Amino acid sequence: MDRWNAVADTDLLARLQAGDEDALSPIMVRHERRLYGIAYGYLRNSEDALEVVQDAFVKLYQQRERIDARAEVGAWLTR
Repeated sequence: MDRWNAVADTDLLARLQAGDEDALSPIMVRHERRLYGIAYGYLRNSEDALEVVQDAFVKLYQQRERIDARAEVGAWLTR
């Protein structure tokens, strides 16, 4: 995972779009805590919040080809 620390989210997204599935994991690590906090703030249920976070990452992966590679990944995930 350390090899990804210096790689920007936009570069990780570009790699993911190019077929490098390993690029998804560092995106998840970087954003899961913040997404969980937002989801928990709305739902006040940890299991539901975890499910929302998981759904967000699934949607990111499924829609990776449609996302503008210059997009702010964190903003896209919280939309």
